[in-house]
Amino acid sequence: MLHIGSISHQYRVPDDQNRLDDKDEIDLGVIVQFVRKSRRLIAVWVALGFLVGCMYLAVAPSYYSASTVLLLEDQTLQQLPGAVIGADTADSTYVESQIQVIQSDEVVRRVVDERRLLDDPEFGRSAKGLRATVMEYLPFASAVFSPAAEASLHTQKQITAHRIKRALMIVRAGQSNAVEITFTSQKAERSADIANAIAQGYVDSRLQLKQQVREQAAAQLRQRLEEIRDKAFNTDPTGADQTVRSTLPSESARERFREQQNTAETYRTLYANLLQRYTEAIQPLSLAGARVITPAEPPGGRSSPNSSLILSLAIIGGLAIGGAHAILRTLGSSSLQSVDELGKVVGIDFIAAIPKIRNRAWKFIDPGSGTLQGAYMMQATVFDEALSSAAVYLQGSEPRAHGRVLGVASVNAGNGASLVAIHLARTYARSGYKTLLIDANWRGGCHRGDHLLGTFDQDLDKSRVVYDLGGGTLDVLVLRAHSPITDVSASRSIIATLLQVRSEYSQIVVDFDALSVTADAAAASLHLDDMVIVVEAGSTRVDAIRAVFRSLARGKTPWAILNKAKAN
Repeated sequence: MLHIGSISHQYRVPDDQNRLDDKDEIDLGVIVQFVRKSRRLIAVWVALGFLVGCMYLAVAPSYYSASTVLLLEDQTLQQLPGAVIGADTADSTYVESQIQVIQSDEVVRRVVDERRLLDDPEFGRSAKGLRATVMEYLPFASAVFSPAAEASLHTQKQITAHRIKRALMIVRAGQSNAVEITFTSQKAERSADIANAIAQGYVDSRLQLKQQVREQAAAQLRQRLEEIRDKAFNTDPTGADQTVRSTLPSESARERFREQQNTAETYRTLYANLLQRYTEAIQPLSLAGARVITPAEPPGGRSSPNSSLILSLAIIGGLAIGGAHAILRTLGSSSLQSVDELGKVVGIDFIAAIPKIRNRAWKFIDPGSGTLQGAYMMQATVFDEALSSAAVYLQGSEPRAHGRVLGVASVNAGNGASLVAIHLARTYARSGYKTLLIDANWRGGCHRGDHLLGTFDQDLDKSRVVYDLGGGTLDVLVLRAHSPITDVSASRSIIATLLQVRSEYSQIVVDFDALSVTADAAAASLHLDDMVIVVEAGSTRVDAIRAVFRSLARGKTPWAILNKAKAN
């Protein structure tokens, strides 16, 4: 519970240059302390991030991805005889071009028509867009969004095809001629069905295209066959020979006859070849140039959202926001937070750090007098334990002809100075010292000298109370102003009372009012052997502490007790 600080005998406030030099170094201890101090805030943000992630997973729709692998034909094997065949069997340009064909409107619209996706609730005309979603959850938005006109059938098909394309992903498998077709849907069966339909649609389109090309080639061959047939079979070599023989010498006629026979034979041979090609052209096609080697199957689990990824991002986001919040809170707060700041930032020594004590840990004790303030009737074991070693430091070891005087004050009202004063006084009294506690909070429930007219008192009223400790007594001298009095007169009365009674007691503890309220402690510091400033963690500003310590008399050793300190 107790933290003992380094003991020095000279008040110091670090200059700005030293503080700047300290900031240039990275202190891991400060970082660890910052994390430990902010761990609750960060934990809250992490919990909120985790909760947001869980809520997102609960409301976000699940998506399933199914993939099929399509092997494209090797175009190098389709070259005409005599052409130079490329050595690289995987033509990158060809594969990329076929990927564009697979996701083209021709293939996608074929799937839309075959699978009747125009009526599909996820991709068809009944699927809700942004306008419909906003108007469903915000009925008053109809005044902003005008009703959409009924789209034509062609437009609806375009919209459906566009939604199919957004859910479609096609990638090449390495450097091969295989492509992977992946489709994502809110239903596992639909994702596999449409992925297979896209692949089959491409195969069918390729088959249909090849069939059209063959039909065009067959038509050209038929026309060519008709032309060659007339030349090959409709010629009359005998009649032509007789005509030639009637007009030419016999040797010339025979030469012309052989020439006609050779020409007819050539046309017959050409006709036979073209007839064979035509017969092949009109045969039904069995290969489309692509085939499915791995059909898509319904996935066993959803592909998105990824629960592990979402929760990890939510936790990381919570850590980031929590850390940023803690840093902003620290930068925006100029109040003292820990005992380390007393030495490093403020430049004072501390002798005790009192943890924050819960209300149920406090006990009410009856001192035998009802004229004391409420703080003097409170006691907590933790508080006594935290101040026991501090009382040893403050008791002094040098013999004195008069009592040792210890002043206790806080920077701001309500920081716990009266609790520290009564606990120190009770500790000294129980230890055998003849102890006096002076309650110098003369403003409590009394008049101040803030009147411009009238008569002012020159002295505070004094009342002595015997505090019953059960095994001893503690004298309490209560100073109060029951009529108007100036601050100067009140301070002078406190000092006079202190000088008057110090020879009667071994230990005197003076409970001053807050230094932000009055300068009584600063004015009496010359007559004090030691001065203790009570600082409340999280509520006392650093600049206020520095201003208070500068106001004390030079040469005095100020000590600090940090109240409601957070455990390191």
